[in-house]
Amino acid sequence: MASGASDDTSMKFWLRAESKPHEQRTPLTPVTCKKLLSAGHQVFVEKSEDRVYKEVDYERVGCKIVEEGSWTDAPADAYIVGIKELPNEDHPLKNPHIYFGHAYKGQDGWSDLLQRFHQGGGELLDVEFIVNDSGKREVAEFGPMAGIAGAALAIAVWCHQQLKLNEMFPSVTPYMSEDDMVNHLKSQLQLIANERGVPEIYPKVLIIGGSGRCGQGAAYILEKTGIPSKNIVKWTRQETQGGGPFPAILSYDIFVNCIFLSKKIPPFLTKEMFHNNTRNLTVISDVSCDCTSPDNPLPIYDTITTFVKPTHRLDMSPSTKLLDVIAIDHLPSLLPKDSSDKYAAKLLPFLLKLPEASTYPPWVRVKNIYRDKLKEALAGIEMRTRKESVARDEAELSSSSEFEIKRSCSIFRNIMSSFNVHHIWLRAETKPNEQRRALTPDKCRELIEKGFQVSVEYSDQSAFKNEDIPGINMVQAGSWVNAPSDAIILGLKELPHSHDPVSHRHIYFAHAYKNQTGWATLLHRFIKGGGSILDIEFMTDENGRRVVAEFSGMAGLGGMGLGILAWCHQQLSPDKPMGEVKPYGNEAAFIDHITLQIKQVAELKGVQKVFPRIMVIGALGRCGRGALEIAYKLGIPKSSIAEWDLEETKAGGPFDEILNNDILVNCILLTEEIPPFLTKEMLERANRNLSVVVDVSCDPNNPYNPLPFYNSITSFDKPCGRIRLRCAKPLDVIAIDHLPSVLPRESSQRFVNKMTPYLLKLGDDPVWNRTKKMFDQKAAEAKALIDSGVLH
Repeated sequence: MASGASDDTSMKFWLRAESKPHEQRTPLTPVTCKKLLSAGHQVFVEKSEDRVYKEVDYERVGCKIVEEGSWTDAPADAYIVGIKELPNEDHPLKNPHIYFGHAYKGQDGWSDLLQRFHQGGGELLDVEFIVNDSGKREVAEFGPMAGIAGAALAIAVWCHQQLKLNEMFPSVTPYMSEDDMVNHLKSQLQLIANERGVPEIYPKVLIIGGSGRCGQGAAYILEKTGIPSKNIVKWTRQETQGGGPFPAILSYDIFVNCIFLSKKIPPFLTKEMFHNNTRNLTVISDVSCDCTSPDNPLPIYDTITTFVKPTHRLDMSPSTKLLDVIAIDHLPSLLPKDSSDKYAAKLLPFLLKLPEASTYPPWVRVKNIYRDKLKEALAGIEMRTRKESVARDEAELSSSSEFEIKRSCSIFRNIMSSFNVHHIWLRAETKPNEQRRALTPDKCRELIEKGFQVSVEYSDQSAFKNEDIPGINMVQAGSWVNAPSDAIILGLKELPHSHDPVSHRHIYFAHAYKNQTGWATLLHRFIKGGGSILDIEFMTDENGRRVVAEFSGMAGLGGMGLGILAWCHQQLSPDKPMGEVKPYGNEAAFIDHITLQIKQVAELKGVQKVFPRIMVIGALGRCGRGALEIAYKLGIPKSSIAEWDLEETKAGGPFDEILNNDILVNCILLTEEIPPFLTKEMLERANRNLSVVVDVSCDPNNPYNPLPFYNSITSFDKPCGRIRLRCAKPLDVIAIDHLPSVLPRESSQRFVNKMTPYLLKLGDDPVWNRTKKMFDQKAAEAKALIDSGVLH
């Protein structure tokens, strides 16, 4: 044994032969095997006629050569290393396996595969889920190679179409190097140019997903082949964010699709777009290769192709112009040596860390996701087995008395309820600067201890770091769209804007029940998808009082604090509104900063103390109390604060008294139309004191908005909207609709402490019944409006 490892840390690596036809790649090259051996590990290599490196190459560096397929008899402590899927068999798997398992996104047969590992005592260490602390994949080296191969094949097919129009593109064999491939493509392009009597000729190519690793690989090989940059167009999310179909694609000769599909999106192309012969497009290389997915953005085809038959020629009648599609799901095998070398180099450092797998974060995450997915798989199999058993029993009892049948059904229901394991899926917030989370690490662990399954999406902007949540199934941001159908998606703020149907139950603040802009469209998405909203704002007790409205107090606190900071800024720098606000680590830091700003204003004015005059409307509610709480902590005297509530506003506005204050903090809960508190005409008065309005209620899109002189939400990036008035005195409006995010950790903790008891009683507490009933009522209202044509 080499001196690089002790007996305790020596590992056995077993390189299996790939069983997928024409798969020549390998995750271990002779170079990386030599490094493993030098580190004191043992390496066994199965014979393989397809592998790009031969047995002698491995033997030369000291590997032991074994028979193809013998991994099934490998020592139990050997790590079986591969790339593509295992043979489709049913024997238990006793070893840890390192490969692309494709078993964690609900793929066909995923639960049966994981059950095989469970039965044999083995473990799936899925390479796709080796990620860093931000959730970015660390060993995704095949992405660029797929782009390179997909774009190269597209050029080859286009050339073939020009030279042999009526013949299908033949089978392809792998290239031994990138240079060989480039030289072949250049020669094909030159043949076309010679045939047409021109110096050179190149196709126009569109790459969608051009900024990703796959798209960058595609662009790289096109440029290396000599295609001018003006002929290569790269689309990113900016070009596709409006949603397809995109007729502009038809103006290109070749379309290379390199997107990473994480959710359903409108199709890029439809068959109807191909009904005439005016298009240029004749080749599509679908590197993403999602044709078997229900979310396929290229629904014009549904068939995987292979290296033996690389293209599928589509019938686009009545159009007579040809269209060939490339959809090979292991494109990097076109350059097996190059792709193997790059991938193996990426994987090696993680293999060398396997002796520390119990503490090394990337392997800890890989192991945790396996355990969580295994638990999910076994629960599903158990449920399926129970259902099948009960179904058989019911069939046998079909001739029994009515009493016996009812009794059997009762037993069935009890059995089913005992396996009713809730799956909470914590989605990443997509709203900019939203650092709060609807679950904190400690509450995630509490739910798991109570039998819940918990999945948490990675988030780069969360106040809670990803590493704060060890032992939890961490998943990619935005992957909730592909979550298991029984998962309950938990969040805080609005979903990303889309028209796609929503199939899951969602718990969040939907802001859709007060006729806000787009409310009916949002609810219609849930109606179409069969999902539902359990709106946190409408979780109420039997008296209609909200039970999880903990953000209200924090919103008031944050709004008041920012309002005072904006007023201070006006005194210190009156020519421009307050700039970007960063979240604070805790309330003490927030108060210290505001106190410092107030002190600077006093120094500027040459006085010992100075405070703004403030009016709080809605002072008796939770939001108003939060606003008053921080004002008094800042030392603002009660004489400087006017506390208004229903009694003071019952006569209806407008209210001239507001203008006597420096700051207005609006904390009302708007449930009906009321007269405005202020009008723009009032604000034109030269003698007003008012210079800051904090609309904590934030209802600018509500037709009942009591502050109708503004209509735009502000943000932490630009917290103040300055109202244009003839009057020279400035008026800044703060209308941030997630104010508690100014203190993200504290507000999250307060909210979660209130929310968790109800999560633990999902489906069993009357609060949830009331919330679901509210959704049903508003969904029916939205459907009626859409069906009648009032809304579209």
